[in-house]
Amino acid sequence: MASEKAPGKQLAKSTEQYQLFEQASRPLFKKYEAAIREMRTRFEILDADLEYRLSRNPIHHIESRIKAPKSVYDKLYRYGVPVTLKSMEENILDIAGMRVIVSYIDDVSALLKVLSLQDDLQIVKVKDYITHPKPNGYRSLHIIVKVPVYFLDRKQYVPVEIQLRTIAMDFWASLVERPATFRIFVYRNNVQHLCGCEAVRRVVCFVVIGNFLT
Repeated sequence: MASEKAPGKQLAKSTEQYQLFEQASRPLFKKYEAAIREMRTRFEILDADLEYRLSRNPIHHIESRIKAPKSVYDKLYRYGVPVTLKSMEENILDIAGMRVIVSYIDDVSALLKVLSLQDDLQIVKVKDYITHPKPNGYRSLHIIVKVPVYFLDRKQYVPVEIQLRTIAMDFWASLVERPATFRIFVYRNNVQHLCGCEAVRRVVCFVVIGNFLT
């Protein structure tokens, strides 16, 4: 009987710890929201400038999110690091996340180059899943940047994870996030080998989907 009660006590303690963490971390999440607004403004300015220079908008749309406190809490446990606010700021670099969807694959490298030229922006890490896709076919360029955010009494560099991908890559990513649907598209690797053009590959994917759904 004693062994059956122990997990319940441990769960209650864990729940209480999370509640304390959530309450304490709530004010800190404001700076991540500010960092997303800062980066969104930068991308909108770049898109407008590129429209003027190239007569087209390379950025199709921008999505953003703030990771939920429970997700941050669980991630700290998975990392095996202290569950503290300081540890959160040091170890979790994707609390603020953005997804920038572009029209063509060349736009991805162009935006990365432009970001690297902004001298007040710190590029911390780059993971190239376009050149080296994941086994499930996922492709995207992941960048961790630190953007300066100005508050009343200080300037602080806040990390933001940015995912740069094409419309076709974003569509495929939405499929692999749904395992039941993903199993349908086992032909994707063949499509990738047959189609050297991103636009053609996107059309083929849509044809495969249309044939299945009908």
